[in-house]
Order: sequence, then structure tokens, then C-alpha cells
Amino acid sequence: MKFPAIRSVQNGIVLYSTQMTVSDMAQVARTDFSNPDSGKYGYQRHPNSKRYFEIANYVMQKRAALPPAIIMSFRGKVKTKEIAENVLEIDIPKGENLWVIDGQHRLGGLKLLAGLLTQEDLGPGDKDFDFNIYNRREYASFQQPVVIMECDDVASEAHFFAIINSKAKKVSKYLANEGILRGDESKGEKSSSWDTRATEITVYLNDTKDSPFFGHLKHPNSPRDGNYFCSRLGVLNSLEDILKDPFYVGEWPKNSAKIKRMVLEYWDAWYAVAPFAFTAHRDYAMFKNSGLIALNTCVPYIAQRLKKDYPTKADFVKVIEKLGRFKEANYWDTENKSGMVGRLGKGQIKDEAKLIKARITEVTG
Repeated sequence: MKFPAIRSVQNGIVLYSTQMTVSDMAQVARTDFSNPDSGKYGYQRHPNSKRYFEIANYVMQKRAALPPAIIMSFRGKVKTKEIAENVLEIDIPKGENLWVIDGQHRLGGLKLLAGLLTQEDLGPGDKDFDFNIYNRREYASFQQPVVIMECDDVASEAHFFAIINSKAKKVSKYLANEGILRGDESKGEKSSSWDTRATEITVYLNDTKDSPFFGHLKHPNSPRDGNYFCSRLGVLNSLEDILKDPFYVGEWPKNSAKIKRMVLEYWDAWYAVAPFAFTAHRDYAMFKNSGLIALNTCVPYIAQRLKKDYPTKADFVKVIEKLGRFKEANYWDTENKSGMVGRLGKGQIKDEAKLIKARITEVTG
């Protein structure tokens, strides 16, 4: 498939500005969704079909337009030839795809309007979707501005997805970072990002068989009715203080495996001392954002107090067993307003963490 385009280069990133019809995009454009239940690990949420209808209804209005370009990625180098001054012909070979980085709902709405939507464009909850509700075939030739970026791989593509979308609207930070994880540390896509490293630890906690979290951290695109302790995004966010600690910043990536194992053994120690929070997690606040943040904030502090770079489960157990009320069910009970629950503001969580740290100071001499 060939299109005339103007080439631009921004900080070494090659961009091609062109236009494509809805029919063209239906043939070549795809979105890298994540669906762990089917073994598909992309970096974008499933679409909201309600947005498709909103866009289709808008485009049918008099003088309606969609000026912002849909941004797509070509994974690799685009084949080109010059056809006029400052104008190139770009060639997307048969069997190759353009991957939508920004604009999946605009594309879906246009395809719905033109009768070109398919099951692939839908989320798992759209089983009874009426594909032919519009079927306005004249919109198959509707022209849409498109910018195509050359990306080395899916990781760099996810990197741009995170940057572009985080500036415009709320997206899943977990999914974006999960995509970036597939990159090369040496390329800089994840080397300086604490939250991408936190995503790597979160995946490790969920996927490691001897982890107390094994299979219990909810992926953004997993069904809500699973037996999950909490969301992966909640765990990701709670790891900030560990991964911004100067020592562990310096240890990554050389000793990333040790850091991941330390976090696993820390939570395994909590499982050993306070199993109630794991076996009846909905009744306790340990896996609320407040509990996750407060407890993970204590990890570097315990390591410092014990003068051990990487404390083991046994080391952590010795400390946690002496924490008094902070290890008791009553403190974590969601009905106890004087415990951890109810202190959900960031400042209040940090204040509660200070109390736990004060106790750690006492028990570690």
C-alpha cells in the first residue's frame, strides 16, 4: 500500500505526514491491545465502544471534521522513493501493519460509520455489537490525516504511547510501562524510569510461584471478578520509595534480580506474620493504596537499620514480629477508623509510615 507523504525528523525520530482513507486504515491499521486471558500482551486498554458511537454521530454532522492526525507506528524502516520535490512515496508492504499509537477511538468510530468495524476492534464485553448499525459506505473514502513514526520495536512504540497520551488524557501507566519493558535498557527507554522498574517488580511478584502475590495482582484488562488482592497499578505506585532510594538506584540494573527478590521476601515475611491480611484480604487495608505505600516505604529503612543491602525473609520476619499493633489484625481492619484505613491522603499515609518507622527504630536498637 503506497501513500504520498512529507518526511520530518525530530531528534532522530523519522515521521511521515500523509492522509489515508477509512478503507485504507481498515486494511492496514491495528492496535496493540493487552489481553492476558488470551495470552496477548500489548500495551493499550481495550477500547470503549461508547466512544465509537460518539465519534460516528459527530462525523455525520454538517461541517464536522477530525483535524488531529491519527498517530501510527511502523516497526522498522519505511521504504520510500522521491516522487516530487519534498514529497516521498511511502510503501507499506503487504502483510505489514501500522500500529495505532494515538487515535484508536477515532479510527474505530470512522470504521463503525463506514461499516468496516470488526470483532478485532472491540473489547471483551462487546459480544452483541451491531456492526451494521450505520454502514454508510460513502465514509469509506473519508480522508483522515495520519502521522507515521518509524519505531525500532514495540517497546519504543509503547514509550511514545505513554508520552503522547499522558499529556492528553488518562491512560494506564501500568500497560504503557509493561510495553516499555520489552525494550533494551541500553536504549534509554526504561533505564531512568523508576515506574518502569516498578512494573518489572510487579510482574515478578505476580508471576513467581513462591510469591505470596502469585496470580493475585489484577492486570488492567483482566475481569473484575477474579480473586485479586489489589491492582498491579497499585503495587507499581507503592514501590516508588524503594526505587528512588539512592542505593537501589545505583544497584539497578546490575542487581535488579536481588532487588526483586528482596521485595518478594519482604511480603513473604508479612504473609508469615500476618496471614489474615492475605487469606481475607477484603477485610483488611494492607492491600489498599495506603497500606501498600506505607509498608513498601519501610523497606529501605529496614535495610538501613539492619545494615544489610538485601535483607532476607528471615531478617524481615524478625523485625515485623516486633512491630506490636502495626502487625495486628485490629490495626489493618477496614472497620477500624483508628488504624491504617481512613488515612488515605498521601500526607496521612506518610505520617502513618513515620509511626511504623519509629517502631522499627525501637525494635532494631
